[in-house]
Amino acid sequence: MAMTDKHNHNDNKELQPLLVLGPPLVFPIFEAQNLHNYRFLKAFSSQLPLHQFLTKQNVDPSSIQVILCNPHQQVSADVIRLLPSLCIIVTTSAGTDHIDLAECSCHGIQVVSIGGD
Repeated sequence: MAMTDKHNHNDNKELQPLLVLGPPLVFPIFEAQNLHNYRFLKAFSSQLPLHQFLTKQNVDPSSIQVILCNPHQQVSADVIRLLPSLCIIVTTSAGTDHIDLAECSCHGIQVVSIGGD
């Protein structure tokens, strides 16, 4: 059984990383349904600054293309600049006041609001 757990952990590192800055209310369901599609990086569960969190997780910031956030988490210019391959930010709010839209525009990053939280 320990070998299986180790194998799954290694496979997890090969999955596309999805940075979760603030989990939406439906995150446990979304995560359960997508465990085989993404490596969920739960930055919200860490007190470390984002760059240190990613280092501790052995994740190259340039590998992150997607952020999932809620309206309570700021997606600042510093966060956006840290992730040079970022393509899309998905927020579970109707508004986007918590996201630096000017910085997103400068980097060609799409912001998608799915409402709900």
